[in-house]
Amino acid sequence: GVETVGGYCETVIRRNAAIPVEQTRVFATAQDDQETVEVRVLVGEARESSQNQNLGSLELSGIRRAHRGAVRIAVTFVMGQDGTLSVEAKDMESGRAQSVKLQLVGSVTDAEVQRMTDRQQSMLGRGA
Repeated sequence: GVETVGGYCETVIRRNAAIPVEQTRVFATAQDDQETVEVRVLVGEARESSQNQNLGSLELSGIRRAHRGAVRIAVTFVMGQDGTLSVEAKDMESGRAQSVKLQLVGSVTDAEVQRMTDRQQSMLGRGA
């Protein structure tokens, strides 16, 4: 998930999602004239960010100064079969983007990865 204003965690990829998986959520700036957005990447199921594990962060700078909520940032998570999480923050207006790759060591076992991959394959076979 991603930390939002007020210290809350917004889920991007739900628990037990079949992998590989790509999910995007759109967020807006939280302050007037904000030129930089920090995207804090979290793992866990708690609603409060402080109760989840911080995996890392990225910073997207050079966004247009505007009223709070006027600039929209698309945050995309891509979870690969190899346990790599790629996160991209992209200003939807300008196309300016920043990304980071995080290796999720110890978070998911090889057996869990295989089970999620098998489930994804079976869902694709059913036309889901």
